[in-house]
Amino acid sequence: MKIQNKKFKMNKRDDIPYFECRGNHYQCGHAIGNRFEANIRDYLKKFSEFEHYLLPSIETEEGKSMLETFVSITNNKFPWYIEEMKGIADGCGLPFEYILVLNFRVEMLCITKNKNDVLVIDETEFEELMECSDFCLNNQDYKLILHNEDTSKAVYNTGYIVSCEINSDNPDYPKEKFTCFCYPGHLPGNAFAFNSSGFTFSVDALVPHHIALKRFPRQIVSRAMLSAKNLKDLEDMLLNTPIAYGFCEYPEEKQSLIENIQPVMWNYELGPNLESNKTTKVSKHCIISSHQTSKMSSYYSIGYCCHFNQWANYERLPLKQCVVHSYRHRKVRADQMKPPHTLEDLLSFAFDDKDEKYPIYRSKENYSVQCIAT
Repeated sequence: MKIQNKKFKMNKRDDIPYFECRGNHYQCGHAIGNRFEANIRDYLKKFSEFEHYLLPSIETEEGKSMLETFVSITNNKFPWYIEEMKGIADGCGLPFEYILVLNFRVEMLCITKNKNDVLVIDETEFEELMECSDFCLNNQDYKLILHNEDTSKAVYNTGYIVSCEINSDNPDYPKEKFTCFCYPGHLPGNAFAFNSSGFTFSVDALVPHHIALKRFPRQIVSRAMLSAKNLKDLEDMLLNTPIAYGFCEYPEEKQSLIENIQPVMWNYELGPNLESNKTTKVSKHCIISSHQTSKMSSYYSIGYCCHFNQWANYERLPLKQCVVHSYRHRKVRADQMKPPHTLEDLLSFAFDDKDEKYPIYRSKENYSVQCIAT
C-alpha cells in the first residue's frame, strides 16, 4: 500500500475532535480507529517519515526482527495494548504492521544504523529537535501544569481527544478510564491526559545518547501510566518497566501525602538502564508551594518549574544525553523572565516567541515542528 506524500499548508482549526468510547481494549481501539480513519490516513500522507523511513525499515531483516522483538516484549507484560493496537488497525482498515511501527516509531527510526543491542545516537540529528515544553505552578492560589504540545505539523489538523472507559472480562487486564489527546493511529499516552484516579499527565521527549533496543518502546510505557491508581502504582510501573528510549512526565495528583507534605506535582525523567534489562533509570523531582518547605531538599523546587526536552536531573541517574540546542535557548529565555505567580504569568511563558530561531512557542509555518495545542 503506497501513501502519497504531498506538501501541505496548516489550515486554521476551530476545535479538536472529541470522541467517547467504552468496551475492552480491542473494542475501544477499534472504535477509535473507525471514528478517526480519515484522520489516521490523512496523517500518514503528511507524515513523511512514515513512508520514507518507517515502512522501508520493516522491509529489512533488522527491521522485521526489531518489530517482532518489541511486539513480543510488549505482549509478555501488556497483551491488552497489543489488542488495543490491533483494534485501531482493524477499525481504520490499515495493516496491523502500520499501526505497530507508528507506535514504535521513535525506536524503529534508528534501527538501520546499528545492529547491536545498544544503539549510539548521532547528536547532529537532534540539532533542530524542538518538541514539547512544560510549565508548572504550585502556590497557595494555583496548582497548574501548562503544556505546549509541539510535534510534526502533520498532527495539527489530524489529532484528536478520546475519553475511554475500558473494562475486560479478563481479570488480569486493568480497568481504565482516562481522557487523552492522541496522535493519529497511536496509543493514547504520549501527549497530555488525565485519568479517573485523579492524575493529570503531560509528557516531554528526551533523547538519550544510547538506546537499549531490547526494552519496552516509549509509547508502551507512556500508555501504561494512564492506568495508574495511585502514586505507588505509578512509580512501580515506571521503575520496573525497562524502557528503550527516554521521556519526561509531569503527573499531578489531587490528593497524596509524601513525608507529611502535599507536593501535588512531580517530574519524572526516564532513561534506559544499560546495566539491567529489568529496570529503568528514573529521577524524581517535586514541585511544592512555599508553605510546604519544612521538608524541602535538593529534590524539590519551590513554586515553579519548567522543562524543555533535556534531563534536568541527569546527575542522579547518571545518564549521557544528546545535546538538544533548542532546550538551551528555551531554558535561557525562561530564566530571563520573572517567576510566574498566576495563570496569566504562566501563559506568558508558554506563548513567548522572543527567540526567533528557537522560540518557546512555535507558531510559524517555517519551523520544523509546530505547537499544535496548549
